[in-house]
Amino acid sequence: MTIAIGSSISVFVTANNNDGEQSTVTQEINFRVALMCIIGAAAALAYYLQILCWMVSGARIAANMKRAYFASLFRHEVDDLHTLGIGKITEALSTNTSTLQDVLSQQIGHFIHALTGFLSAFIIAFARNWKLALILSSVLPAIFVPISLMSKQLARNTRSAASSVSEGHTVAAEAFSAVKVVQDMQAESQMAARYKQHLRLARNPLRKKTFWQAAIFSWVFFVLFSSYALAMWEGANFLISDGVDIGVVTNVLFAIILGIISLGRVSRCIHEFAVAASIGEELFGVTSHTADKPEGSLTSPILGHISFRDVTFAYSSRPSDLVLDGLNLDISPRQTTAIVGTSGAGKSTLVSLLQGFIKPLSGQILVDGSPLSSYSARHLRNQIAFLPQEPRFFTMSIYENVRLGLIGTRLEKQPESVQRRLVAEACASVGLAAVIERLPDGYSTLMGTDGLGTAMSGGEKQRLALARALVRDPRVLILDEPTSALDRESESFVQATIERTMGDRTIIIIAHRLDTIRNVGSIAVLGRGNVAERGSHAELVERGGLYASFLRAQDETKQRTARKLENQIDYTASDHEASRGHDKESEKPGKDSYAPGVTQRHTLLDHVWQIVQLNRPESQLLVIGHTASVVSAAVYPVQAYLFAKVIALSASTIGPDFHDSVARYSLLFIAVAVAKGVSSFTASFSLGICCDRMIERARSKGFECTIERNVEWFLRGKYDTAAIIFTLLNQGNHLAGLHSSSLAVFVEIVVSLASTAIFSLILAWKYALVLLSVVPLVFASGYFRLRLIALYSSSVIRWQVQSSQIASESVASLVTIISFNAQNYIRARYDDSVDEATKLTLRRIWRQALLFALTQSFVFLVNALAIWYGTRLVTTEGLGLFQFFAVFIALTFGAQDAGEMLSRVPDLTTATVVAGHFGKLWDTSGSRDKTQELVAATPGPIALRDASFQYRLCDPAVLSRIKMTIRQGQHVAIVGPSGSGKSTLLNILSLVLMPTGGSMTLNDTDTRLLDPATFRVLASTVPQEPTIFAATVRFNLLLGNPRATTAQAIDACRRAGILNFIQSLPDGMDTMLRGGGGGLSVGQKQRFAIARALVRNPHLLLLDEPTASLDAKTAKVVMAALCDGDGTEGGRTVVTVAHTLANVMQADVVYVLKEGRVVESGSPEALRGSSRLFDQFL
Repeated sequence: MTIAIGSSISVFVTANNNDGEQSTVTQEINFRVALMCIIGAAAALAYYLQILCWMVSGARIAANMKRAYFASLFRHEVDDLHTLGIGKITEALSTNTSTLQDVLSQQIGHFIHALTGFLSAFIIAFARNWKLALILSSVLPAIFVPISLMSKQLARNTRSAASSVSEGHTVAAEAFSAVKVVQDMQAESQMAARYKQHLRLARNPLRKKTFWQAAIFSWVFFVLFSSYALAMWEGANFLISDGVDIGVVTNVLFAIILGIISLGRVSRCIHEFAVAASIGEELFGVTSHTADKPEGSLTSPILGHISFRDVTFAYSSRPSDLVLDGLNLDISPRQTTAIVGTSGAGKSTLVSLLQGFIKPLSGQILVDGSPLSSYSARHLRNQIAFLPQEPRFFTMSIYENVRLGLIGTRLEKQPESVQRRLVAEACASVGLAAVIERLPDGYSTLMGTDGLGTAMSGGEKQRLALARALVRDPRVLILDEPTSALDRESESFVQATIERTMGDRTIIIIAHRLDTIRNVGSIAVLGRGNVAERGSHAELVERGGLYASFLRAQDETKQRTARKLENQIDYTASDHEASRGHDKESEKPGKDSYAPGVTQRHTLLDHVWQIVQLNRPESQLLVIGHTASVVSAAVYPVQAYLFAKVIALSASTIGPDFHDSVARYSLLFIAVAVAKGVSSFTASFSLGICCDRMIERARSKGFECTIERNVEWFLRGKYDTAAIIFTLLNQGNHLAGLHSSSLAVFVEIVVSLASTAIFSLILAWKYALVLLSVVPLVFASGYFRLRLIALYSSSVIRWQVQSSQIASESVASLVTIISFNAQNYIRARYDDSVDEATKLTLRRIWRQALLFALTQSFVFLVNALAIWYGTRLVTTEGLGLFQFFAVFIALTFGAQDAGEMLSRVPDLTTATVVAGHFGKLWDTSGSRDKTQELVAATPGPIALRDASFQYRLCDPAVLSRIKMTIRQGQHVAIVGPSGSGKSTLLNILSLVLMPTGGSMTLNDTDTRLLDPATFRVLASTVPQEPTIFAATVRFNLLLGNPRATTAQAIDACRRAGILNFIQSLPDGMDTMLRGGGGGLSVGQKQRFAIARALVRNPHLLLLDEPTASLDAKTAKVVMAALCDGDGTEGGRTVVTVAHTLANVMQADVVYVLKEGRVVESGSPEALRGSSRLFDQFL
């Protein structure tokens, strides 16, 4: 195109100087204009193929990268993934792969296009006049060398900032996954502070990143405009000294200018490549990971003879503390072996070693006489089923969750009807068939990762996990506290099921409740890292050793209970009968029902405005940035003026002042270059900092608003942890499209177009009007580039959220996935979600590519029109060469630059959609009505009056017309079968849930009117499934009470029986714990949760099976500490959900629940023996 433009200019300049014939000039110009139109058509075809091929390739390569990264996660050790964190994994599979896709789909094509444009322009320039072209090429090192150095700094700081942000979102993922614990501990502000701390750590690298980014862009502009001065000066010298034709000089000048513009585009692509390279390094660092040792090759069926020989093991977090020290244990095939010991004795470690999740430091593990390492891990796990103490589920239906147990077995290939029958039989065998069939969707009911989606109780989840293990029909069945969350009746039912299914399989049971293993043939007692005792129940009791001491601890509890029964006060029959039959009340539920909050309806514009307002603290910086943007845009008419002056001067007769005039204009161009460079840097740097701060505040506000929502919002809403993290992390970056930095680009575009239009109309209104009528076509080429990206990305957001959800829950449930050999099944689910996103992308690409190619051809057509019409005005109406060049350069080059600037604006359309997603997080419809005046909570009696609850309107009621009165200082126990509503009732008492019918009062004040913050100062909960955060021991202990002293924390740890363990850690209280409590036994995690509650010294203590994972001796000490309320005014009120007789008999009052109703209540002494229903649950 430069040849056509240069030769066209040469034609009419020559005609102007020599008074050539109009017909000859018109004929030559028409030929060149036709040539430009043909070039435009060819360019459109080339653009179409470029966009189509690169976008298809980019979409497919990015999809393959996601699949490879996700698949590689299963090759890592479990501890490695916990260290990596959900936040970084989510970032890798969403933000980072999206960035790579953008580079592959667009930037590589732009790079090749710009590089080709640069090379072709310089080839043309050298062909026309190699001396002039060689001199002008000296600007190349001035661009490449500094940009390569600055790009390295940019990539390094980009990587550092991304690391801090991803760590922050790992914290967020932990907080949202354990939102009930966070809210109960009143730790929302602490978790928000941790999240903000990581975001603040990213400020410094983000500031440096913005600095280098601004430096790169400003340097390119400075060199570009400086090169114009050099081109003018040297072109004038060649005209004077060598007598070079003006057409040749113009051709070389335009070629070099367009080449340098293309080089500027190359530099921007290099910046993108630098960022992509750092991202790719991290991604390939994970995907290239291979297992430390190759798997074995044995695939023979196993009998189940397992031997541990001199096995030594210590966790990496405390290498000097040997959990197992030369352990020797032989487990006979086709028999049941029980393993008992104190909490932290190494029972769960044995199971992890057997499944290959961890490797022993020394010693051997043999299966049927062959080393464990000689077996194919997949084949071995196909014959083993594991029921963990803390079962995990996936966001799938109940049927699909249980069906995981069939994976890898001979039954996996059976027809679905057969598999559904097997799943139903397994659920029926553990007593869940009736529970599941009562659900609205039966076996198709969707579950969450922790079972919340179906509002399942802890016992029901444990039974469902057992069904998943039993449907596998394994040779080896490992049960880790299989009945810890079950009532006595359900426990007996499940034990009978296990005994019926023993057959010829080896069963390993880890247990604390010795009553459950009395009939087991072989019991191994662990102590001090080895097997302290081995034998049957009778043999171990006769020896009077460690096992006998455990049994005595439990027997002492029973003896205390018997003495309490002997000394009990007479309980009249009339009193007992008066407490029965609560379910026969015929009163209607109260009219009051809990409304999640005042719904505030906001439009999308409201959300956009809310985000824009986040930059108020940087108002002065915004003014500076926008002012610099205006200055940056104002240089374009000046540029056109100087160019036109020099070309017009060169085209005329060269006089004695010619050299001085060119020198003056060249110096002015240097001044313009300085102004452009400084203003561009100031605008980019100041507005870039403002943009980063806005995104940080948007994320912080999103976290704070979400963590304060009621738990119902998480249970009933469409957002789960993965979706929230995806919004905060991945979509948060898109908010840049709504920032003032994007607005500044639009301001720059408007100022540029307006100033060049006014300038052109003043100089040559007739010529300017024609060009202005088609300038929108040039402008559209930049706009449609932006629109293309918007359509390209917004269509796949929903599938990106789903794939992120699958990835995050897979990391959290990695042990379950590997145990059931479900890696390929979960990978297939993830791959399907990626494939759907890719299909949506590919469907749109061909139309987008066609639209984009057509708009790019407008540049050639507009240039052809400008030359044709300009030449006509010059030859027929006396338009001066200066006016022609000034208007031509101002409008065509200015419009192209405006389109180029617009293409750099972050995706405005996607940003607007993302603003709506953030608006949903900020909306208060899932929170309490903060406009309502709240009452401070004070200790006192608690009363439930006809309280009812259901999770969703379509679900059956979990609780129905509960009547209950709890006096201050009273110890109340709640018992009942699994699924009777005990845990739900505990959640209502803790204000995590609100009754959907009836009411609850504290000290005669309706809990809907209470300030939750003041209530949670008074109350604390010990959940059935304890939560450990990836933080120090001190942080985990002081969660919710950061002002507690170290002495208070130590005292709480001593009473919870965890102090010795903490003191054995390398850094004591400052030791970092892994998220989820990796490396800790379930009993140790439960004692951490108990110590955390004791540190708060609450007036109201809510306990959900607090000693289920503790041995009898520890459980006795811990329960005494929990019920000791000497430090609280009026005594401590304790509400315990319990299945064990020891815990229930310490209560003052017992409430018996069945099917969501209170059917009996009274003292444990009165109910004991006189109530068949009470007895069968304990």
